[in-house]
Amino acid sequence: MKGQFPAVLPLASLNGKNGFKLDGEVGGDFSGYSVSAAGDINGDGTSDLLIGAYRHTSGMGRSYVVFGGPGVGGSGLVALSE
Repeated sequence: MKGQFPAVLPLASLNGKNGFKLDGEVGGDFSGYSVSAAGDINGDGTSDLLIGAYRHTSGMGRSYVVFGGPGVGGSGLVALSE
């Protein structure tokens, strides 16, 4: 998407073309507190994301890799539980 994002971006307006929302696996796990570009982990030519949830499972934490590609977030939502 070219251009700047507005100062306020309502999550309900995300449709997969203008962005997507990441839903954590467990409520209160702080999914998305840490997000980093992970390079191309699976070698498909598309950049991937590394998402941290430091309070998952009684504070043990968990990391997720979200593989990039044209179908990611197509509905406006990526559920980390999948």
